[in-house]
Amino acid sequence: MDKILIDIPAALSLTIQGTLVLGMFLLATLLDGIGITLLFAIYIVFWSLQYTAAFRSYLNDRQDARTNS
Repeated sequence: MDKILIDIPAALSLTIQGTLVLGMFLLATLLDGIGITLLFAIYIVFWSLQYTAAFRSYLNDRQDARTNS
């Protein structure tokens, strides 16, 4: 029987990123002094750091599995 596995950290990460994007547009709409470009740049930096850490963790897990087998 096949099992459906949900990657909780990935689902949480996507939820956080979606919330950040919606919050970014809401903040830019409510506050006229803040440009959407600045908020988008901050989001890109946050996303790239998170993606790099997640991808490095994935590669380390694959290397450990290959070493242990």
